[in-house]
Amino acid sequence: MLDKRDRLIRSASRVIHANGYAATTLALVAKDAAVPLGNVYYYFKSKEALAAAVIDDRVAELRTLFASAEEESDPVERLRVVVSAFEASAEIIVARGCPYGNLSQELDKRDDDLAARGRELFSVQLDWFTAQFRRLGAGRKAADAAAELLCAIQGACLVGLAFKDAALFKRRLRDISRRLGD
Repeated sequence: MLDKRDRLIRSASRVIHANGYAATTLALVAKDAAVPLGNVYYYFKSKEALAAAVIDDRVAELRTLFASAEEESDPVERLRVVVSAFEASAEIIVARGCPYGNLSQELDKRDDDLAARGRELFSVQLDWFTAQFRRLGAGRKAADAAAELLCAIQGACLVGLAFKDAALFKRRLRDISRRLGD
Protein backbone atom coordinates (compact mmCIF):
# COMPACT_ATOMS: atom_id res chain seq x y z
CA MET A 1 0.00 0.00 0.00
CA LEU A 2 1.26 3.47 -0.86
CA ASP A 3 2.01 5.93 1.92
CA LYS A 4 0.20 9.28 1.89
CA ARG A 5 3.02 11.12 0.14
CA ASP A 6 3.08 8.58 -2.70
CA ARG A 7 -0.72 8.60 -2.93
CA LEU A 8 -0.63 12.37 -3.25
CA ILE A 9 1.98 12.19 -6.02
CA ARG A 10 -0.01 9.57 -7.92
CA SER A 11 -3.20 11.57 -7.49
CA ALA A 12 -1.47 14.76 -8.60
CA SER A 13 -0.17 12.94 -11.65
CA ARG A 14 -3.68 11.78 -12.57
CA VAL A 15 -5.31 15.16 -11.88
CA ILE A 16 -2.65 17.11 -13.78
CA HIS A 17 -2.91 14.72 -16.73
CA ALA A 18 -6.70 15.03 -16.76
CA ASN A 19 -7.01 18.77 -16.12
CA GLY A 20 -3.64 20.29 -16.91
CA TYR A 21 -1.27 21.88 -14.43
CA ALA A 22 -2.91 25.31 -14.47
CA ALA A 23 -6.36 23.94 -13.60
CA THR A 24 -5.07 21.58 -10.92
CA THR A 25 -5.50 22.70 -7.34
CA LEU A 26 -4.16 21.13 -4.18
CA ALA A 27 -7.77 20.65 -3.09
CA LEU A 28 -8.49 18.55 -6.19
CA VAL A 29 -5.40 16.45 -5.51
CA ALA A 30 -6.39 15.96 -1.86
CA LYS A 31 -9.88 14.88 -2.92
CA ASP A 32 -8.51 12.42 -5.49
CA ALA A 33 -6.09 10.98 -2.92
CA ALA A 34 -8.83 10.84 -0.27
CA VAL A 35 -6.73 12.76 2.25
CA PRO A 36 -7.44 15.99 4.10
CA LEU A 37 -6.14 19.13 2.38
CA GLY A 38 -3.89 19.82 5.35
CA ASN A 39 -2.00 16.61 4.63
CA VAL A 40 -1.04 17.94 1.21
CA TYR A 41 0.63 20.94 2.86
CA TYR A 42 2.40 18.65 5.31
CA TYR A 43 4.17 16.86 2.45
CA PHE A 44 4.31 19.64 -0.15
CA LYS A 45 4.65 23.30 0.70
CA SER A 46 3.30 24.42 -2.66
CA LYS A 47 1.70 23.30 -5.89
CA GLU A 48 5.11 23.74 -7.54
CA ALA A 49 6.73 21.35 -5.03
CA LEU A 50 4.04 18.79 -5.76
CA ALA A 51 4.53 19.23 -9.51
CA ALA A 52 8.28 18.70 -9.06
CA ALA A 53 7.50 15.44 -7.25
CA VAL A 54 5.21 14.42 -10.13
CA ILE A 55 8.06 15.10 -12.58
CA ASP A 56 10.41 13.01 -10.44
CA ASP A 57 7.82 10.21 -10.42
CA ARG A 58 7.37 10.39 -14.21
CA VAL A 59 11.15 10.35 -14.75
CA ALA A 60 11.39 7.31 -12.46
CA GLU A 61 8.60 5.70 -14.49
CA LEU A 62 10.61 6.26 -17.67
CA ARG A 63 13.79 4.92 -16.09
CA THR A 64 11.89 1.79 -15.02
CA LEU A 65 10.65 1.37 -18.58
CA PHE A 66 14.21 1.78 -19.89
CA ALA A 67 15.51 -0.75 -17.37
CA SER A 68 12.95 -3.30 -18.53
CA ALA A 69 13.89 -2.56 -22.15
CA GLU A 70 17.55 -3.19 -21.27
CA GLU A 71 16.64 -6.85 -20.80
CA GLU A 72 16.71 -7.04 -24.61
CA SER A 73 20.19 -7.56 -26.04
CA ASP A 74 19.47 -5.75 -29.32
CA PRO A 75 19.21 -1.93 -29.13
CA VAL A 76 16.52 -1.95 -31.85
CA GLU A 77 14.41 -4.28 -29.73
CA ARG A 78 15.01 -2.04 -26.71
CA LEU A 79 13.68 0.93 -28.64
CA ARG A 80 10.72 -1.13 -29.78
CA VAL A 81 9.90 -1.98 -26.15
CA VAL A 82 9.61 1.75 -25.43
CA VAL A 83 7.48 2.40 -28.51
CA SER A 84 5.25 -0.51 -27.48
CA ALA A 85 4.80 1.02 -24.04
CA PHE A 86 3.32 4.11 -25.66
CA GLU A 87 1.07 1.89 -27.76
CA ALA A 88 -0.09 0.08 -24.62
CA SER A 89 -1.21 3.45 -23.27
CA ALA A 90 -3.07 4.37 -26.46
CA GLU A 91 -6.51 4.81 -24.93
CA ILE A 92 -5.36 7.27 -22.28
CA ILE A 93 -3.06 9.11 -24.69
CA VAL A 94 -5.79 9.67 -27.28
CA ALA A 95 -8.15 10.78 -24.51
CA ARG A 96 -5.78 13.09 -22.61
CA GLY A 97 -2.51 13.34 -24.49
CA CYS A 98 0.95 12.15 -23.62
CA PRO A 99 1.56 12.38 -19.88
CA TYR A 100 5.17 13.45 -20.53
CA GLY A 101 4.59 15.75 -23.48
CA ASN A 102 1.56 17.54 -22.07
CA LEU A 103 3.20 18.31 -18.74
CA SER A 104 6.46 19.40 -20.32
CA GLN A 105 4.68 21.64 -22.82
CA GLU A 106 2.44 23.25 -20.23
CA LEU A 107 5.25 23.90 -17.75
CA ASP A 108 7.45 25.34 -20.49
CA LYS A 109 5.13 28.37 -20.61
CA ARG A 110 6.40 29.29 -17.16
CA ASP A 111 9.54 31.30 -16.56
CA ASP A 112 10.94 29.45 -13.56
CA ASP A 113 12.77 26.32 -12.43
CA LEU A 114 9.65 24.21 -12.90
CA ALA A 115 9.82 24.83 -16.67
CA ALA A 116 13.36 23.45 -16.76
CA ARG A 117 12.32 20.50 -14.62
CA GLY A 118 9.51 19.76 -17.09
CA ARG A 119 12.03 19.46 -19.90
CA GLU A 120 13.60 16.55 -18.02
CA LEU A 121 10.66 14.46 -19.20
CA PHE A 122 12.04 14.76 -22.73
CA SER A 123 15.76 14.94 -21.99
CA VAL A 124 15.75 11.61 -20.16
CA GLN A 125 14.10 9.99 -23.19
CA LEU A 126 16.44 11.73 -25.63
CA ASP A 127 19.51 10.64 -23.67
CA TRP A 128 18.41 7.01 -23.51
CA PHE A 129 17.42 6.92 -27.18
CA THR A 130 20.79 8.45 -28.11
CA ALA A 131 22.60 5.73 -26.14
CA GLN A 132 20.67 3.05 -28.03
CA PHE A 133 21.49 4.56 -31.41
CA ARG A 134 25.16 4.79 -30.40
CA ARG A 135 25.07 1.08 -29.57
CA LEU A 136 23.73 0.56 -33.08
CA GLY A 137 26.80 2.33 -34.46
CA ALA A 138 25.14 5.61 -35.44
CA GLY A 139 28.12 7.59 -34.13
CA ARG A 140 27.66 11.34 -34.44
CA LYS A 141 24.22 10.82 -35.97
CA ALA A 142 22.93 9.08 -32.82
CA ALA A 143 21.58 12.28 -31.27
CA ASP A 144 19.77 13.20 -34.49
CA ALA A 145 18.27 9.72 -34.78
CA ALA A 146 17.16 9.93 -31.14
CA ALA A 147 15.55 13.33 -31.70
CA GLU A 148 13.77 12.01 -34.80
CA LEU A 149 12.39 9.08 -32.81
CA LEU A 150 11.24 11.31 -29.95
CA CYS A 151 9.58 13.70 -32.42
CA ALA A 152 7.88 10.80 -34.21
CA ILE A 153 6.48 9.37 -30.97
CA GLN A 154 5.30 12.78 -29.74
CA GLY A 155 3.84 13.58 -33.14
CA ALA A 156 1.87 10.32 -33.06
CA CYS A 157 0.65 11.22 -29.56
CA LEU A 158 -0.50 14.65 -30.71
CA VAL A 159 -2.25 13.41 -33.86
CA GLY A 160 -3.91 10.56 -31.94
CA LEU A 161 -5.15 13.08 -29.38
CA ALA A 162 -6.30 15.57 -32.01
CA PHE A 163 -8.40 12.96 -33.80
CA LYS A 164 -9.25 10.94 -30.66
CA ASP A 165 -8.26 7.93 -32.75
CA ALA A 166 -6.48 5.08 -30.97
CA ALA A 167 -6.27 3.02 -34.17
CA LEU A 168 -4.50 5.83 -36.02
CA PHE A 169 -2.14 6.33 -33.08
CA LYS A 170 -1.31 2.62 -32.91
CA ARG A 171 -0.71 2.43 -36.68
CA ARG A 172 1.72 5.34 -36.49
CA LEU A 173 3.60 3.72 -33.60
CA ARG A 174 3.78 0.39 -35.44
CA ASP A 175 5.20 2.20 -38.48
CA ILE A 176 7.76 3.91 -36.24
CA SER A 177 8.68 0.56 -34.69
CA ARG A 178 9.04 -1.09 -38.09
CA ARG A 179 11.30 1.68 -39.38
CA LEU A 180 13.66 1.23 -36.43
CA GLY A 181 15.02 -1.87 -38.14
CA ASP A 182 15.91 0.02 -41.34
